[in-house]
Amino acid sequence: MSYILFLDDDHEEQLLLSQVLAEHMIDQVDSVAAVWNALERREYDLIIMDIALPGDEGMEVLNGLQRLPDAPPVLVLSSWTGPSTVVKAIKGGADQFLAKPYNPEELRSVVQDCIIRSKIAQYSDSAPPDDMSALVGDSPGMRKLKETIRLYAASNMPVLILGESGSGKELAARTLHQVSSRRQEPYRVVHCGAIPHSLIESELYGSETGAFTGAVNRAGYFEQAHRGSLFLDEIGELPLEGQVKLLRILEDCEIVRVGGRKKIKIDTRIISATNRDLGTRVKEGKFREDLLFRLNTLSLKLPPLRKHPEDIPRLCSYFLKSQSKAANKRNDGEAKISRAALVKLMEHHWPGNIRELKNTVLRASVLARGGKIEAEHIRIETI
Repeated sequence: MSYILFLDDDHEEQLLLSQVLAEHMIDQVDSVAAVWNALERREYDLIIMDIALPGDEGMEVLNGLQRLPDAPPVLVLSSWTGPSTVVKAIKGGADQFLAKPYNPEELRSVVQDCIIRSKIAQYSDSAPPDDMSALVGDSPGMRKLKETIRLYAASNMPVLILGESGSGKELAARTLHQVSSRRQEPYRVVHCGAIPHSLIESELYGSETGAFTGAVNRAGYFEQAHRGSLFLDEIGELPLEGQVKLLRILEDCEIVRVGGRKKIKIDTRIISATNRDLGTRVKEGKFREDLLFRLNTLSLKLPPLRKHPEDIPRLCSYFLKSQSKAANKRNDGEAKISRAALVKLMEHHWPGNIRELKNTVLRASVLARGGKIEAEHIRIETI
């Protein structure tokens, strides 16, 4: 059981929250003055509050809490859900943000997470050590993504992952494999845009000795991923002639090596990804519509980073901790990052998504020379 202070001027919301979080001790207040009186009487494990209060009182409370030496973490509940509102809340001192109306189970999960975490500037990589731990983020969009991956993991149908460059498509594909029943079997990655067109078939389906100059008996990616998963990245770059054969293999579940005659049965789950609009590619005659239908049996859309800026603090901590482990740093651990630096990061649009954020944070850690990363260390490259 934990002590929670809830600030909201809507008494129906107060009643609802008391019912949803019945396992906790909750003190209800509806004014700024009542917040300070309550904090004088008791130490709280968490403050939950609506930022949309009359006269900007929500921001007044957040700013006041920042001046307290031992303020509890703050979870903002609000029906204002735009990215600018999220940034405003975090800049004001909030540790988490959840949109109204909320899902009761989601609220319980976020509350529990907030209680066991320190303030935003001291976020650590506290993701549980399970197969989903590589997908860093607690925003509603990331939670939905994880739920969808778990749902799709129970199937063997093809999955098409859509998302902007740098949004983590390959990581999502690997996670999908790791939480599926095929996790103990091979996982292979093919970057379709990086293989010369003349070698596509031999790379995917293998070859027999003498099939072409220098050819040897060799299993292709489909055979290598037998009983496992094959990730076809940049599937939109696959040439048309390669698309025809891929469609046939998806339908027949068998391959023939280049230069061979023997049909080889395969049991391989296909996961593909693209940052292109394949519907447009179909209209342009550059991608087969029947193949698109086959690959897009299940679809997974990754949100761009600008749509979930509240995940940036945890992503930053994850990058810095991973860098520290890779460098085998001494006991002082990974670099820390200031609130001002986090706010600066959260206000950026991030056209390069998570990949751009990672590069920016790691560059900042170098500029900080092992010390705390401040706003002046954040150098965002523009093209």
